[in-house]
Amino acid sequence: YWLGLADEMAPSPADCFWLADRLADDASRHVLAEAIGLRRRYGPDWLRSPDVKGQYIPAGVPVPRNEIRFVDGGAFDGDTIAQMVASGCTFAAIAAFEPDSKNYLALCQRISDLALPSDITLWPCGLDETARQLAFRAEGLASSGFVADGESLLQTVSLDQAMPNARPTYVKLDIEGAESAALRGMVGLLREARPAVAVCVYHIPSDLWRIPRIIDQLLPRASLYMRS
Repeated sequence: YWLGLADEMAPSPADCFWLADRLADDASRHVLAEAIGLRRRYGPDWLRSPDVKGQYIPAGVPVPRNEIRFVDGGAFDGDTIAQMVASGCTFAAIAAFEPDSKNYLALCQRISDLALPSDITLWPCGLDETARQLAFRAEGLASSGFVADGESLLQTVSLDQAMPNARPTYVKLDIEGAESAALRGMVGLLREARPAVAVCVYHIPSDLWRIPRIIDQLLPRASLYMRS
């Protein structure tokens, strides 16, 4: 963050007031204030309420927990699915997307080790606005991602193209800055299925306020929550 320009780090007053008003609970507004404080003061002590164990099933947020039809965008090695299983969540179906070949093999192994439903598809590609090939930095880490100087080309797809008849109940997007593009590639799915959606808003600084705007346009009656 310290490499960025100040006006890219935090929302304008108009965006800040809009987002604070649009968020569904006081806990969300506290997290927003902490995020802005971190960006303005560059001090990690501003992050006062992180919840690592409840990352995708946070307390106070009405996400599905039983018989979930789950889309895992940025599945890494299956860690999110394993954490949700350990927390007592059950799945009716899973579609997991992971473009890093090392991570994908680890994902396949972990999924085979878990007691999960038979309706599982594992995709060795990334999520995007459309199907295309992009330069990719494969690190075998959670930070692997699409970058201009990546050493390999990997395939991306949009959810609307890849799963046109899908009706998920929960979609997760943790895809290293490609979240906005992936949302634009699942407009039909969002409007037809209206799933719960967990989207990371920290990979690109302006995602903190721009992604909520995108979701508000696609799902204008949705309740928005923010957690750290």
